[in-house]
Amino acid sequence: SPPTPAPAPKDDSAEPHAVGEDTEAAGPTLEEVCGALAFSPAEVDLLAGLEKAWAAEPQSQAAAGVAAFLALFHKDSRKVPLGDTTMLPPFSAETIAEIASLPQSNVAHALALLWNESPQTVASDLSALGIGRAIPQNPNQPTAATRAFDIACHLLPVEPPRLLHQPSGPAAQLVLSCPLALLTGPTGKDDSPEMRFALTKELATSHARLIVPMLMSEQELTVMMKALRAAFGPSLRRGSLDPHTASLVQDLWTALPEKTQASLREILAEPDEPEQDAAGLQQEATSAAFAMALLVTGDIRAALRTAIAEDPFLAGTDPTTREGYARAAERSDIVADLVRMALWPRYWALRLGSPAGEP
Repeated sequence: SPPTPAPAPKDDSAEPHAVGEDTEAAGPTLEEVCGALAFSPAEVDLLAGLEKAWAAEPQSQAAAGVAAFLALFHKDSRKVPLGDTTMLPPFSAETIAEIASLPQSNVAHALALLWNESPQTVASDLSALGIGRAIPQNPNQPTAATRAFDIACHLLPVEPPRLLHQPSGPAAQLVLSCPLALLTGPTGKDDSPEMRFALTKELATSHARLIVPMLMSEQELTVMMKALRAAFGPSLRRGSLDPHTASLVQDLWTALPEKTQASLREILAEPDEPEQDAAGLQQEATSAAFAMALLVTGDIRAALRTAIAEDPFLAGTDPTTREGYARAAERSDIVADLVRMALWPRYWALRLGSPAGEP
């Protein structure tokens, strides 16, 4: 994820100068202003300085990255997305781990192992989920959704889920089924930036480190985390478990192969300090999925619109206005993280195809 930036640099070009002193003193560089805005994403007053610094460095790689960000506030979308997605090589697992800041707690690793080794312990089949009208996408009739799906599958190090279409529902929805399925709705036929971003984010959610935290409810995840710690952690306080969690512990002992149980005991041998709760893990996973989708699409406008659409406290907020942008960046950690990423030189380098992603 983007490193923590420094506070805003002082712009000496606005200070009075002594007689005979150079009055054309340069202000902050473009990357310095980007760092200042990343430090305080909601400070809209910094946008004027960003535009000024961008105009002074029109040929740099940073200028291309900043142009895509500033296009957020202009109706002309030719600068969005950043770079040509169709020309990018696949991103390695190491790059995704760096960019997305995947959850790193021991319990997050345990949930990922549980999904990889025994997905049936956390997932249901499609019929049990009540998804009876979903049909496989016809490979001979490509749609905007299938094209976006193919691009994202090419770029992300994830195992592609089954792609199904349903006559109603959201543009894209990953469901916790076995085998895993990604459902596209009627709006999946519309080739909009928001549809492409939403589908890419759902595909990113299929990453083993994200899928269980993001597709379980907070209550379900709380129970599963508690059961894993009780079954395989160092402190076996089974006497204090509620009946539902105690039953799940027994199910895990019964269903999981001994090799998987041994791996879980090894992962959970040391408790997380502090102990992570379900809400915190879901927040980390959501932020990672958004980061992966922004890396694949390069579209900060679609990213912010999607984040706002998923946040009931930001209903009706328009990120393409400075007032709406400031409100969203102040109230949403996801929006603030997306802004930081959009202003990060490492992200620019990866999107613009620099060798090894270096700026």
